[in-house]
Amino acid sequence: MADEEETTPDTSLAGRGWDILVGGRDNMASTGGDDPLDMETGGPISADDETDAILTATTPEPDVPPDAAFDRGRGAEDFSEAQPEGPVMAPITDAVDMTPDLSPEDLDELGSAPPTPAPDAEPPLPVRSAADELPEPEIIEGGPIEAPTVDMGELTREPEVPADDRIAELFDRLETAPAAAAPPTPRPTTPPADPLTSGGILRPASVADTLESLIGGPVEVRAGSNRMIREDPTEDLPPDTDLERLLLTEDRINALWAEIDELYEVVIDRVRGDYEDTQQSLTDLKKARELLLAGREFYDNAEELVNGVKARLRMREKTRQWARTHGAWIGVYLVISLLILSGASIFIPDVTALLMERGVSEFQTGTILPGLFGGLGGVFGALWVLIKHTAIERDFDPSHTSWFVLNPVLGIALGVITYLVLLGASLVGLALFTRPDQPVGLQDQYLLVIYAVCVVVGFRQNFFWQLLERFTKAILPGRDNETKATPSDPTSGSLG
Repeated sequence: MADEEETTPDTSLAGRGWDILVGGRDNMASTGGDDPLDMETGGPISADDETDAILTATTPEPDVPPDAAFDRGRGAEDFSEAQPEGPVMAPITDAVDMTPDLSPEDLDELGSAPPTPAPDAEPPLPVRSAADELPEPEIIEGGPIEAPTVDMGELTREPEVPADDRIAELFDRLETAPAAAAPPTPRPTTPPADPLTSGGILRPASVADTLESLIGGPVEVRAGSNRMIREDPTEDLPPDTDLERLLLTEDRINALWAEIDELYEVVIDRVRGDYEDTQQSLTDLKKARELLLAGREFYDNAEELVNGVKARLRMREKTRQWARTHGAWIGVYLVISLLILSGASIFIPDVTALLMERGVSEFQTGTILPGLFGGLGGVFGALWVLIKHTAIERDFDPSHTSWFVLNPVLGIALGVITYLVLLGASLVGLALFTRPDQPVGLQDQYLLVIYAVCVVVGFRQNFFWQLLERFTKAILPGRDNETKATPSDPTSGSLG
């Protein structure tokens, strides 16, 4: 029944690992991929390859030779010692050692290497003889040192350093040479403790420095006035001694001292209520005395202070005289103008009606009253300026007489111009903000405002002239480059 027994299938996995993983040994060519020539994709390992891998893994690596020099190029070199010198960019045939590695036995068969020849010794330096030395330079006192003439062949040899004693001798001669005479020190032109600054009118140094820093130069502040007068600074020059003794005699110094005493009495006796002016004069006289006591060379500074005091006293005296003569006549003229303009306002309605009967338009007759108010403003302004400069500041100048005479006339003209400008602006404004069916006209309250403005413009005429100048510059910018004279204005500076 053994033949009839069925053979049981072998279910053991022993020895069938490769069949399970790669599909059997019959299709080994296709296990690495569809392409049988694919050499990159891994294929099944054969029995021979497996045996070689096992033998290679179990075989120990050979020991490193005792001398690392026989294993050059395999990472056994010692770089701690100095490397052989040579060119950095050496040829490949020189830089790479193409000789094969030799064992100790091969080296014994080759024998010892021939000895390395010693490097050539440097040639000896040429010995200099006494005849080859350069000639010593000749030192001439009081003149430049001339270099000796040297042959071109000797320039190739190294020059000999001079001896220490020769250098010491040269320095001794230089130190003992006579020094150039220094220029004489100029004589001082101002005393050391001078509290005033020179150059123009003298004044306290603190005040002068402050004004110069604000304005850019020395200035003079006139007592009792707000006008600041620029002056050109003059530098004091050192005087000649002989000429100073010839001109500045004892008589001149004594005369100036006596003049200072007289001015002291005049300043004290003629005090007219201007304490600041009086105090300034006393201070200047005291300083003039100090300058005379400081020395003969400060005579001109003392004389300048004395003349300044005399000029202020003279100016005060002339101002009082002009105020009594020219100022009085100008005052009478302005008062008469005020009465005429004030009385004319009473007859304005009758004059206006008479002119309209004769065919003068209402627009033209309407300018009479604004001109009258402008003239009144001009009279008020001229009267105020006259009182200010004859009674308050006491610096009246008759050269401004024409301004006082023409100021009421200019006030009349400016009043008319102001009326026309404001009337036109008012009519334009009313036309823009009123309905078309309403009549356009100015009421009496608006006319009163215009008349008041005419009075202000006549009183402060400079304001109108400034506006007119700005308007002219806006239309004609080239006028800024023109050179024009600036007349003196009584209402500006000390007369304003």
